[in-house]
Amino acid sequence: EARLAVGAHEVPCPECGAELPQALLRTILPAETMERLLERSLERAVGASGNLWPCPSPGCPNRVALEEGQVPRLDCSFCHKDVCLRCHAS
Repeated sequence: EARLAVGAHEVPCPECGAELPQALLRTILPAETMERLLERSLERAVGASGNLWPCPSPGCPNRVALEEGQVPRLDCSFCHKDVCLRCHAS
């Protein structure tokens, strides 16, 4: 919980500092905490990628990959909004 509170998306080993694997974390963390950790990790990956885009609707979990030259529009199957992924116009 403390790691999540400061924005972390990984949990280090208290002895050596290496990132603990997800399989181990699943056995020692509550399911809710693990889910939040995975969501944070996904957001980091989306933010670091040049071709992954989040749906701009608040609370929508959808993420899409755009291929080179593809029009950046999303007809979201989760929240049912049709938006431009660059400017967020409907």
